[in-house]
Amino acid sequence: MFLYFQDECLGEIQDINTEGMWMYDKLIPNQNIVKFKEFFKALTDEENDFKVLR
Repeated sequence: MFLYFQDECLGEIQDINTEGMWMYDKLIPNQNIVKFKEFFKALTDEENDFKVLR
């Protein structure tokens, strides 16, 4: 399975597991993921407050 944003492949997803409503996997990023690095960092930080843009 691959992770895409619009028409751009960001990497491969392997070892997908589910536990109730939670999903776990292993993401093998490629060179296209560099511009999304800060987004993924914020997404996995439980202390991060996302601003709602309208």
